[in-house]
Amino acid sequence: MKQQHLTLSKTLGVLGTLLLLAWTAATSDADVRTSTSYTIPADTVDAGGQHATSVTYTHHGSVGGIAGISTVASPAETAKAGYIGQLNEVTGLQISASPTTVDEGATRQLNAAQVLDDDTIINLGPDSVTWNVMAGPFTGITSGGVATAGQVHENTVATAQGSFAGDIGQLDLTVNNITDDDFGIYAEDGLPDDWQVQYFGEDNAEAGPNVDADGDGDSNLYEYHARLLPNDPASFLSITLTLDATEGDALLTLSPGKAGVSYAVSTKDSLLDADWIPLTTIVGSDGMLGFTDMDASGLRKFYIVTPTRTP
Repeated sequence: MKQQHLTLSKTLGVLGTLLLLAWTAATSDADVRTSTSYTIPADTVDAGGQHATSVTYTHHGSVGGIAGISTVASPAETAKAGYIGQLNEVTGLQISASPTTVDEGATRQLNAAQVLDDDTIINLGPDSVTWNVMAGPFTGITSGGVATAGQVHENTVATAQGSFAGDIGQLDLTVNNITDDDFGIYAEDGLPDDWQVQYFGEDNAEAGPNVDADGDGDSNLYEYHARLLPNDPASFLSITLTLDATEGDALLTLSPGKAGVSYAVSTKDSLLDADWIPLTTIVGSDGMLGFTDMDASGLRKFYIVTPTRTP
């Protein structure tokens, strides 16, 4: 009888050990495993599972473990438990850059990531994405996602697009205007690009600094500095000279005067003289402007007025 009791105790002990081992195996975790072609960040062993499909549905099943997705708002954490917790669906493609601005003539690296239905992402290598310029002043995007900005006359939005595995994402970036005289055929001509584009559009030969586009006798450069309209023949600087023979002086009248302009008045006694002699500078204001030359008693005298735009 004693021998039987010992045998039974030993048998129960073996069964208990086997059950413990089985339970342990059903919940054990595995470390990261890799090979040439795959990476498994973590896995678990549970009681089993199965994949089943029909015409209208697909089912991934798992038995015997805690499974699902748990989240907490603060701090933001997501726990994915079991095989079911690892399943996800791709809902879109996210394109990003840091920062979302780029100077004209410079480059910016674009990045892409798949967005999953649990709001997590899978980062993609930029060279695995197909890139395109959709709009704006990007001159191109390399296969590695490096976008190059062209020259602009003002801060301008450019749109880049990436596509991967049937999903498409877009990103708007602002191309910053760094210098004001480097755009198209207007580059380095002495006139601000944005002013030329405002009145003449892009790449218009009529916007050249020495061109009198409206036929009023003043060049575009002169009208820019005088704050006049370069494409309106009625917009010009009128200069009137009134002589007072008795007093020997002359009244110089300018119209229309403009705030933000200084008017340099120079003179010479003969047009054959080599240089103009500076006489005075009139600080501009809106309306009619005047200056009296107290030394105009000579036989003749010539005047020239040169406007300069001020900030």
